[in-house]
Amino acid sequence: MMVGAIFLALSMAPTDEMMVIAYMMTPAHVLGLVALSLVVMHAFVHAVESSGKAYVPEGTPFWSVFLRITIPGYVIALLISAVILWAFERTDSCAPTTLMGSVIVLGFPAAIGAGAARLII
Repeated sequence: MMVGAIFLALSMAPTDEMMVIAYMMTPAHVLGLVALSLVVMHAFVHAVESSGKAYVPEGTPFWSVFLRITIPGYVIALLISAVILWAFERTDSCAPTTLMGSVIVLGFPAAIGAGAARLII
């Protein structure tokens, strides 16, 4: 998951669009993007299950898989996003809300990369 998150987020972090999008987002947009990121990551988990690489026992409830695989994967994607933004010096002169928004905005492609990495590997 970490490699997939780095792969996609690293190519988008140096651009100004991440900061502009984060600056223009309202709190409702930020919450919507978090929800969308979690849904996309969980869809990748189900794609892995249906591809024959089942690592989740049959009959495991939805919430268990969501809490054990999707949530930790999203946290990894957000941490990778924060580190990458820091490495490109995008965190220096930001307000805390803009910084949090930019981490969540960059966390979306990072979450897609993390989910796709589980499917590919």
